[in-house]
Amino acid sequence: MLHLTLLFLGDLPENRIQLLGASLEELLRPFPCFETPLQGLGCFGEKRNPAVLYCRAPAGERLTQLAELTFRTVAHPDFPIPGKPFRPHVTLARLRELRYPGRVMALVEKYRDTFFQTLKANEVILYESLATPAGHRYSPLLIIPLADLSGTPEAAGNL
Repeated sequence: MLHLTLLFLGDLPENRIQLLGASLEELLRPFPCFETPLQGLGCFGEKRNPAVLYCRAPAGERLTQLAELTFRTVAHPDFPIPGKPFRPHVTLARLRELRYPGRVMALVEKYRDTFFQTLKANEVILYESLATPAGHRYSPLLIIPLADLSGTPEAAGNL
């Protein structure tokens, strides 16, 4: 399932997930739908052993606003946000035991700045990610539709 990652939260206790879900829903429901380009390939991990192949989603104004709202909602003294920088992306593949990592890195270099498509962001989904021997399985815990402001004066302006 392809999805744009805003923030990876790691393991959370069940009661924190419920509180987080309610807070996210209240804050994000009025946020307007928007489009963002998917442009350029990248990898997480070391060049000689890349772990994840992804497509970048440049952090435009709306995407940055959505991420900031999400970070503020998640921030809690008992739950620090991971210290990694915001890197919006769509995971394309998890790479395991590559025989020729140089081939992956050559593709990343070749398509580093290539525009692939535009993604319409019309919902935020809180996923549970379960690692299985066959790969990660994503189960939606909460789906928050974003506001459809098309055809309204707000659609042309800023949030």
